[in-house]
Amino acid sequence: MKKEKCNLSESVMNHRKIYYLCSLLVTFLFLGCQPKDTFAWNAGLSAPKYYGNGGPFVEYFYNGKSIGGASANIGSDPGWGITSGGYVGGDKFKAVPDSVFVNWICANDRYYYSGGHKLPREKMIALFKKGVVEPFRGLVKYGKITTGMAPGGNVTVWLQGGQASTEICKFKVENNGVYKESDEAERIESKIFSSKEFLNGKVNIFRYLYGIPYDIWETGEKKYEYDIVFSSEDENKNDYSIAILGITKDGSI
Repeated sequence: MKKEKCNLSESVMNHRKIYYLCSLLVTFLFLGCQPKDTFAWNAGLSAPKYYGNGGPFVEYFYNGKSIGGASANIGSDPGWGITSGGYVGGDKFKAVPDSVFVNWICANDRYYYSGGHKLPREKMIALFKKGVVEPFRGLVKYGKITTGMAPGGNVTVWLQGGQASTEICKFKVENNGVYKESDEAERIESKIFSSKEFLNGKVNIFRYLYGIPYDIWETGEKKYEYDIVFSSEDENKNDYSIAILGITKDGSI
């Protein structure tokens, strides 16, 4: 009887070992099937304050395959580097993109802009792994790739984590000519732009005073008063640091 109990006990132990080994094998196989260097991130849209865009669209690609993007049916001008709402698509955990495509209608010159650009993927992977120090919460992960679209076909891409942003690249896309709307839409738009509310509004007054400062979005030159925010700097020798970055009152860097 004792011998039978021992054999039964050994059999149960062997089955448990096999179960645990199979579980580990399945786990390793699952992890091995996951794409390398995937992170939880969403796509974001941005436009300079008082220099909005219409129907902005951004799509990110990796190895020729679409992996995420964002779009909006209406125009927006949340501020340069500040993310506005819109439809966001893509899985939660995604590969880091190697290229981006954008298109939008500029609210100032009415030109339709579109084009693509290569992204510095290795730089972005390193930043995703490192994280960024945010002034209020400390070290946080990057969770958004935001693309800003400005007059002149100027585009800037940032990685964002909390309230902190790191610029990834700047580029220009092609001007495809003046966007032609329907006669009825143009009639309504002309009526709005000639109204007392628009002529005396902040947007029109600001544009009258400053025009369209294309070089701000081309070079990042700072022309107006600054607010102070915080951003990480890769050049610092410490693992993580906080650096001061100037942002103009209209949201341009």
